Amino acid sequence: MDPKQKYIKGYYSGGTLAYEAATLMNDALGLNAQDAGDGYILKKEGYEVIDLGDDVYTQGRPHPMIDATKRKEMMVEAGNDPETAAILIDIVLGYGAHDNMAGELEPAIKKVIADAKAQGRNLPVIGTIVGTDLDPQDYHNQQKILQDAGVILCQSNAQAVKTALALVGKPVHEDLKPILPEEASDAVMPAVSEDLQKLLTVDKFINVGLESFAKAINENGGHAVQFDWHPVSGGNVELQKALIFLNKVSLNKKVEV
Repeated sequence: MDPKQKYIKGYYSGGTLAYEAATLMNDALGLNAQDAGDGYILKKEGYEVIDLGDDVYTQGRPHPMIDATKRKEMMVEAGNDPETAAILIDIVLGYGAHDNMAGELEPAIKKVIADAKAQGRNLPVIGTIVGTDLDPQDYHNQQKILQDAGVILCQSNAQAVKTALALVGKPVHEDLKPILPEEASDAVMPAVSEDLQKLLTVDKFINVGLESFAKAINENGGHAVQFDWHPVSGGNVELQKALIFLNKVSLNKKVEV
């Protein structure tokens, strides 16, 4: 890599893996980072880890597990930064997630790698897939798309972060932990309550929003009615006015319309 390339940037679809990445980077790099600000889990010097599922990024737009628009923009922007040394990404599979997130991110990944190459830099994109062979997106197909696009695909997010740290000359050295024998347990599981049994046997649903939830229910013997609802960016102004009006009335305050 070019000597100027020093910083790792992570763009995650949720907080759990983002916090894991930030913790590993913070410790390995000795950043002692504190409050990173809205949307950022880590932001220190040129290092950054972002949870794109944060409210900052989901107001008026779908969750990043469904819509990759914001993540692609950030990846391309990071790729154009000559100091970026590696980009971390995750893909989450399952019902309610994008049908083909790897395919959705593929053009941005190829652009990031190719643009850096044209500028005389090697820029690795390192990723991990959270899912199984039983997920509807086809795990192995998602894996192939990412690898063909040039992604260094790791078996876990921790491995991906450690790979990025090694590339910038900050390898993580961990002491081997002993493997303890499993101990048998005689714990008795509590009986399932009647209310919970009723909840688990409900087979009629009204689904608001993402159609794939209703599709999954119907395919598995349930009955779901789909209701499409797309929030307006910034919210529904008329509804906000109505709620403010009702709130003032409830407080017995003077109302001006």
